[in-house]
Amino acid sequence: MKVRQQFTMKLSDIRKRRQRKYRPGSYVWPAVFLILWTITGCEERPRQEQVCEKFLFRSNTIHDIRIRFGEADYMGQLIRHKLHRDSTQETTFMETTITIDGQTYQSAGVRIKGESSFDFYPGKKKSLKLDLGRFGGKAKHQGHRVINLLNCFKDPTFLREKIYLDLYQDIDLPAPRATYARVYINEEYFGLYLLVEQIDKHFLRRRFRISNGSLFKGVPKGHLTWLGWEPENYFRSYTPKSARKNTNWHQLIDLLAVINRVTIDSSVSLNDSIYSRYLDSVLHTKNCLKAWAINNLLVNIDAYNMYYRHNFYLYYDPVLHKFQWINYDGNYAFGAWTPKFTLAQVRQFDIFYTKQPVEERPLLNILENDVYRQEYLSVMQKLVSKHFVPEKMEARVRKLSDLIREAVYEDTLKMYTNEEFEINIESAIGDTLDPGAFIPGLNEFTRDRCKSVREQLQRYGRSDSRAL
Repeated sequence: MKVRQQFTMKLSDIRKRRQRKYRPGSYVWPAVFLILWTITGCEERPRQEQVCEKFLFRSNTIHDIRIRFGEADYMGQLIRHKLHRDSTQETTFMETTITIDGQTYQSAGVRIKGESSFDFYPGKKKSLKLDLGRFGGKAKHQGHRVINLLNCFKDPTFLREKIYLDLYQDIDLPAPRATYARVYINEEYFGLYLLVEQIDKHFLRRRFRISNGSLFKGVPKGHLTWLGWEPENYFRSYTPKSARKNTNWHQLIDLLAVINRVTIDSSVSLNDSIYSRYLDSVLHTKNCLKAWAINNLLVNIDAYNMYYRHNFYLYYDPVLHKFQWINYDGNYAFGAWTPKFTLAQVRQFDIFYTKQPVEERPLLNILENDVYRQEYLSVMQKLVSKHFVPEKMEARVRKLSDLIREAVYEDTLKMYTNEEFEINIESAIGDTLDPGAFIPGLNEFTRDRCKSVREQLQRYGRSDSRAL
């Protein structure tokens, strides 16, 4: 009870402390955790999305996007701007005219985006970011000013990231939505792209009904490790994406303090239920665990809880007074690239996989906490019982592949052949015994992975396959 006795400060005092300008050394540990004990029973608000008659991502469609540059050497300039951005972090858009489904936007901007999809994608079909209001005005298409066009790197089927993001929508998780677009540049068909929603103010308002909270992108080194109380210590690890007036580094520091509480203060036990309540007061842990479960289920190694430590945002929800975990980037889903694992290992991937040492990613410690382990297992059970079911997934794959097949066949700049597109819908291509040299088939992967996860759940006493 000694820990409880420390939580004596009134909630009003805590709120005043959080609103005051932060002074190093003035922070008291109980101030971080008192919220739990004073706001227990607070219900979360319902997530009601705005209804729009015309919605860019409302259904599975293929949009028509035409980009026109005045310069003949537009690709050379785009590449030079991309290389300059990679070395200096200075972003440069090229001015252009963009037409989306017959609606034209003058003075728009375009730049190349991505890392592997730029460095290792053969040819000129690069992933692009479009900003309809970059060079004047407030142009938006159905509420969207910025949209992303992805070249589906490492995916012969063009379906992986689409299905990955759709699964997030299926279980009501905050994540960008996706659909497709035929893209033409100066009237040349550049092929089929995945059109993905930008995580910006429009996204935040749609998902959380309010967009004035702090938004941080977990790059370049957002590992969630503890670097001390000074905000400057975190400037090179996280990228603020909210307006400067809305960015509150102290909220992020409070979160990191709780995440690292076990390593900072040995008096707190990781397996103590009190720890889970501490963390619940500053992070929407249920949504975080759901996102992690999808990453693991689909063996998307390019995620914080998997092989690499990035591809997430943290948004401070001003209504719930806690951070929301937002995942993005699923082109490696369905085991599309696994640098350390054979196909057999991908199928049997451990549902509690963590890359050691965990100290470099302290939030992974929550999978050692019994409260969170049980929650995580429940999520996994629901996914393989209700959503990631072979029959349903194969029907989804069939519907989407029928939708895009003609556009894929006409795409002469794609990374794989038409034959590989058809084969990879069902079966693996490449050397399945050589890590990184194969790409699993979607339907085959779904059947094998679902079976493996169900068997693993049984070992943890989750034998009932019905949805919870």
